[in-house]
Amino acid sequence: AYKVTETTDKGFTVTFDPAKMTDYAGKELVITYNAKLLDTAKTTTDGNPNTAKLEYSNKILPGQDDTDNPNTPDNPNEEPGKDAIEDNAIVYTFKLNIIKKANSANGDALADVQFDLYKEVPAGTKEAISPDDAKAAGLDTSRAWIKVAADLTTDANGEVSCSGLANGTYYLVETKTVEGYNLLKAPVEVTLEVAYTTTTRDEYYIDKKGVKTLVKHEVTTKEFKEDSKTSDGTHPETIINKKGFQLPTTGGMGTILFSVAGVLVMIAAAFILLKGRKKEA
Repeated sequence: AYKVTETTDKGFTVTFDPAKMTDYAGKELVITYNAKLLDTAKTTTDGNPNTAKLEYSNKILPGQDDTDNPNTPDNPNEEPGKDAIEDNAIVYTFKLNIIKKANSANGDALADVQFDLYKEVPAGTKEAISPDDAKAAGLDTSRAWIKVAADLTTDANGEVSCSGLANGTYYLVETKTVEGYNLLKAPVEVTLEVAYTTTTRDEYYIDKKGVKTLVKHEVTTKEFKEDSKTSDGTHPETIINKKGFQLPTTGGMGTILFSVAGVLVMIAAAFILLKGRKKEA
């Protein structure tokens, strides 16, 4: 009863065959589809609009402002032309900006630090990582997780960003840090709560019987806020690494020094033990 055709602008057209739709006369038709957010999605208040236009042929009389309607009240038996109803929805996407610092929030920027980003998903999700991988990442193995992004690496300014994120709670797992600094002991919880408000404008027509029907819905203005402050859709998250004790490389000079020190401690212990026995004697 219908045919789906892809369009050049990443959309699609559904064409119905009226001759095969007599069983649906007077019923409501619902079109449901799934879409994947593109890598080029905008992290701005412009958002990412999805538009829909229903073009139909019917004997619907025009409203006063509907000058494009081909049907006229003077010729009710005339073959009807085509009219359309338009609607759109906007998908908003946000960005996480990681700022890596040494020792304190005002410390030096740390470059080449790497992170993986995870998000909890419903149990049974096909893309979820295994419990072993969750354990290795320091995540709760009783919950299901997907890896949203891998190998996020900080630049010379100690920053790295991840775009295309929806509101929600994420976990950053540090996988590599600068020599001389300790890896984070546990994942860092990051919550995106960017509130967005929109102002819309609707257009209607009223038929001869006074029935009001929406013919166009559009968003005119938008605003982002986070923690009651105006936002551009980017959430900053400062993460600190501190210097710590580093074990020597296996087989290196450090290992030799530790071995020598260990032998000396053992000799000293033996000397003290023998000296104590002589005193008892």
